[in-house]
This record gives sequence, structure tokens and C-alpha cells, in this order.
Amino acid sequence: MPKLGFVHTVLPLVDYFDRLTEKELPGVERLHILDEPLLKRVMERGHLLPADTERLAGHVKTAADAGAVAVLVTCSTLSPCVEDLRQQGAALPVFKIDEAMFDDALRRGRVIGILATNPATMRPTREGLLATARLYGLEDEIDLEEKLVEEALEALKAGDSLKHDAIIAQAGKELASRCDVVIFAQASMARAASKVPEPERGRILTSPETALGSVAALLKEA
Repeated sequence: MPKLGFVHTVLPLVDYFDRLTEKELPGVERLHILDEPLLKRVMERGHLLPADTERLAGHVKTAADAGAVAVLVTCSTLSPCVEDLRQQGAALPVFKIDEAMFDDALRRGRVIGILATNPATMRPTREGLLATARLYGLEDEIDLEEKLVEEALEALKAGDSLKHDAIIAQAGKELASRCDVVIFAQASMARAASKVPEPERGRILTSPETALGSVAALLKEA
């Protein structure tokens, strides 16, 4: 039975990915590593440091030592650190949570909205999307609109998940009415997508399902 490692920085995502992996990748054993202080420090300083990549590398090594064949980093704020690990030669495949979502967004349109609840996530999401666009020669063709709803994150921290989801759903609806496609920048936002009404719901992209799709392709080849 293959073992997939996860690195989380938000506690609710442990259970979320446990259930989603059971559904999308039945038979795959899950190894969850939770590091909430890592994200907290990044949020406090407002940017990433090489020390964050080093800490993430330690988590990847832990997963590898435990027998994981790949690691999915579910925190989009840490996606640039994943790129650093790849360049340094990680011991096993490390997946960014948002990488496959960027590909999907660029296939769907050129006016792309980015919705986030965490200020520290907006910049790496924007830069990751633009970097993907450059790979396809599309950087000059896309038009980005960004929206930050920090009040949703505050509601989640306060334990009010219904308010969190409602704020995101309303913001997603408004953004989608002006864009070809809207990216929900954080995996923790994915559950709110179902609350966006149609036709706007059809323009919303979330990262968990697309990321697991990439992992599934790797496991199939293994």
C-alpha cells in the first residue's frame, strides 16, 4: 500500500484531506504532519525566509523516513518553498497544493480572479500563477483581479465556520461575475465553493481535488 505524506499548517485540513484522499485515492495510506507555528511566523513577518524552506525540508525528510512515496504541501503560502526544495533535489516528489489549479485556470480563461483570506498567501499565489503563465507564453495575455477577505479568516479562527464560508461564497460570487475563472487561493477555502450559486459556481477553482489528481497520476506510474 503506497503511503502519501501531507504537510499542513492548518488543523482542519488534516481531517479534510483524510476524507478526500479516502474518496479520491482509496487504498493510499496517509501520513499527516501538522506545523501551525510555521504559518503563524510567516504571517507575522509577511514574507518567507530560507529558514522556512529548511523547516519544510525537515518535514519532507520525516515523511520520507516513514516510507512516504510523495509529499503534498497543502499550504499555498509555502509553495515557493516547495520550488526551492525541488531545486535543491528533494529526496522524493513534493507537490504544491496550487500547481495543478494554475494549469486548469489558464486553460479556462484569461481574466482570472484570485480570492484569499490570508494576506501572506496572495503574493505567492499571484507569482505562482504568473510563473505558470510564463511557461506557456501567456504572461502578457492574462488579466488578474485580486480580492482579500481577511474577515473570513478571523471568523474561522473564532470557530465560526458558517460565517467563514458565507463570506467566501459571497466574495467568490461577486468576483466570478467579472472573471472567466476564480481561484480560491487556500485549500481551507475549498469547502465554501459549494455555497457559491450557479452560474458563478462553475467558474470557481479549488486546489485540493486538482492537487490529488496530480498525485494520483504519479502513483499510477509508480
